[in-house]
Amino acid sequence: PAAERRQELRDWILETGIPHWAAVSAGEPRRARTIANRLSRMAVALAASDGDALLPECTSVLERLDTLPDGGRALREGHLAYSAAQRGYREGRHGQALRDFRRAAKLLNRDTPCALMSRAHLALALYQTAGPALALKEIEAMLVEARGHQYVGLEARAHWIAGVSLVDLGRWQQAMDAYDQAIHGFSKVAARRHGCAVARASTDLLRAIGQLNQAWRFFDRAVSCMPDEVSPARRYVALFA
Repeated sequence: PAAERRQELRDWILETGIPHWAAVSAGEPRRARTIANRLSRMAVALAASDGDALLPECTSVLERLDTLPDGGRALREGHLAYSAAQRGYREGRHGQALRDFRRAAKLLNRDTPCALMSRAHLALALYQTAGPALALKEIEAMLVEARGHQYVGLEARAHWIAGVSLVDLGRWQQAMDAYDQAIHGFSKVAARRHGCAVARASTDLLRAIGQLNQAWRFFDRAVSCMPDEVSPARRYVALFA
């Protein structure tokens, strides 16, 4: 796929493709195997372009249900819980999303690294419901588990969440370090939209604490990661409105 579409496809696999597999797998095993095979091939193609191992590992297990002790029941229920949590979070039902993300992480934990993605979103829900300290604790524990696995996009997202939490806790330099790591990771997986958002957050933070020279450095990143078709006027509004 084109570089700028990788993140959209990655999100579609996690948020639509795999939950669709989960919804049909119990009653329509043959159809579920076809869906799993297609998702796995898409994930492998993405990994070939950016080296991120999360999706191939998450999708390959969908084709091996007979190797799981419960025949894949926990895997199915975990992905359905993840989908429900995403929907709840988007609709502003953060307390329900927190419970569903926690349930998804628990159910998926034995069988797939998608449990780590659930925990990243669990940290976001914690940020909304319990504050930055607990969100940071969760995301730091998740990063320890992800270390050494080449889950580039997931780690970038986690550093972003850590940065937001650290800002709220007043730990400015650590927040900037986290934002730096997030931008670097997002650039490796061509997630321009996410990288732009982090660069904008970095710019805002540095301007707020009076580090204007550093702020301009991140402003340049924020502009450069925007799609080419965005006009200069709209770039200004996006960055400073």
